Amino acid sequence: MSEWFETLDGLRDAAWRRLAGGPDDATGPLRTLSLSTVDADGHPAARTVIVRAADREAARLDVHTDLSSSKVAELRGTPRAALLSWDPETALQVRLSAHAEVLSGEVVAPIWSRVPDTARRNYGGTPPPGTPLHAPGTYEETIDRDRFAVLRFHVETMEVLHLGTRHRRAVFGGRGDGRWIAP
Repeated sequence: MSEWFETLDGLRDAAWRRLAGGPDDATGPLRTLSLSTVDADGHPAARTVIVRAADREAARLDVHTDLSSSKVAELRGTPRAALLSWDPETALQVRLSAHAEVLSGEVVAPIWSRVPDTARRNYGGTPPPGTPLHAPGTYEETIDRDRFAVLRFHVETMEVLHLGTRHRRAVFGGRGDGRWIAP
């Protein structure tokens, strides 16, 4: 019997299983992803985000953010993103290329209703995220449901790399078709 990383199905399943487990496992290695966007000047911008929902069948990931954050403006300007994560336990790297959609307002109300009270303070605040401060801590935490947004990433390609005795690397279309590529 082959190991999970020796087949295309095994690699794809391992990646999606870890991504889908992220929302329920605060210590899951694929819960946090590096999100790369393009800023208004055409420069790359990267930051860490947390997977809040993953749907393998729809090839989709959701991330929560403040509607006033720079990533929202960047994705509205160029709705393409790269996401990257690393699982040191399994030596698995997952790279995603995705089309991004910014959801806000009434369409995210059912999602907001499930956001814990302790996390709601991340959506709102004065001044908005990224605003220069005169001193650290000189901002107010407030809860503003109108500033809650969901970034929905529609995965177009997934590249999975397993660093084992023999490295294995594959690329998959958003909904599944895959092929081996050189590591």
